Amino acid sequence: MFCHHCGSQIADDAMRCIHCGSATTPRPAEGPSDAPRQASPGMMFCRNCAAQIPREAYLCVHCGVRVAGPFDPVEKALFPEQGRSWLITFLLAVCFGPSGFHRLYTGHVVSGVFQLFTLGGCFVWWLVDVFRILGGSFRDADGRLLVK
Repeated sequence: MFCHHCGSQIADDAMRCIHCGSATTPRPAEGPSDAPRQASPGMMFCRNCAAQIPREAYLCVHCGVRVAGPFDPVEKALFPEQGRSWLITFLLAVCFGPSGFHRLYTGHVVSGVFQLFTLGGCFVWWLVDVFRILGGSFRDADGRLLVK
């Protein structure tokens, strides 16, 4: 069966989902035909309610939660799982100067706002950031190096 909260496949007699920890209502085994469900061609399962929805859907029509949709490739390009892009960070730092947009992009929100109001620490803080980005030692808010 699938968890009603996160949509992950779990054991039929599970009391809690091992992925999200939410309580489930176990259902009795239905015999040999109780195999894992497969999505129909062109369909997928919602991660929230486990309902079958079209693969290109942006929102689940059953629960209203955002699922992978047309903007997903853009989001993955701007915010990859392995870290922020070195090129985008460098271009933001150079094009927008001491505005702190490169820090906002990498998740350093508080220091990005300070850079915005202090003009990059009178350009000194901004210059240090540019050299750190070029040198490869600049990290995002999660502590990961920028991805080249």
